[in-house]
Amino acid sequence: MIADIDTAIRDVTRADDWPDVALVGTLLAATTALVLPAVLLAGYAVRVLRADTDDPTPGFDDVEALATDGVRVTGILVAYYVPVIAAVGVGRSLVGVRPVGGGFLLSAASRPSLVLNSFLDLLSSAPVVAAFVAAAVLSPVCAYLSTVATTRYALQDELGAAFDVSAVWETAADATTVRHWLAAAFVAFASSLVAAAASTLPVVGPFAGAFVTFYGLTAALSLWGRERRAVSVERSNAPRPAAQA
Repeated sequence: MIADIDTAIRDVTRADDWPDVALVGTLLAATTALVLPAVLLAGYAVRVLRADTDDPTPGFDDVEALATDGVRVTGILVAYYVPVIAAVGVGRSLVGVRPVGGGFLLSAASRPSLVLNSFLDLLSSAPVVAAFVAAAVLSPVCAYLSTVATTRYALQDELGAAFDVSAVWETAADATTVRHWLAAAFVAFASSLVAAAASTLPVVGPFAGAFVTFYGLTAALSLWGRERRAVSVERSNAPRPAAQA
């Protein structure tokens, strides 16, 4: 697996026009707050997933196709992240609720003890904490399932493939898929740490951070796509049981 990660990282720069691809990708990564660049990056992710193992890193040609895929992938991500969005929404709505502890009832009851006051404050904030903890727990689960769903869309070029619940769950429940996703997630996480550090550099910080972000994203997607295609080929070449008479 370490060798596969190293290969995926090195293969990102294999394309002859890699400097141009890196420049465009860096500019998009640096301006994702404008939404459209984020959509184009989502479309580019699909293009990387569709590339064969021996193909060089794809470019950003055919912007219309990138945008189309990007919009579809954005829809897939939003659909699979609904539980997280809901949990965060509940948490934010509860933040504005006035806590019971320390309120009028307690102040009017001959100054209750500080311990009781603090305990009631804790109880009143428990739903808020629970909502955000739920969001934190659900985030990696939604990220995993949305990655599997997006990959199904990318390889089959059918939006319905991303929402075939039984097929997505069957793939996601496979231990090999989990291992491959963890490897790709490790590359993405490590690159995010490097990008955060690079962003603190004077003058060139934002540009350097965006470059590392794009590079890490491409390497992670390349590794994930490579492993998923290998599994597909292995399964398609596996001998089938002879038909019984």
